[in-house]
Amino acid sequence: MLSEIKHRGRPRKYDDPKEAQRVANQRYRARHRQQVNYLNDRNKTKQFILKEATKEDLILVD
Repeated sequence: MLSEIKHRGRPRKYDDPKEAQRVANQRYRARHRQQVNYLNDRNKTKQFILKEATKEDLILVD
């Protein structure tokens, strides 16, 4: 269905929107490595606290 649509202007670089998003994500991660690492670490910490942490672990964090 996407191939049937006529586009005006310059041609698309990627025919598949998922491929375009994947490439954009890779480019963002490469350019913002420190921010991506921070967000990954924050998410891992939150999941640990919510799912696996004991009272002793929470006391250490506090």
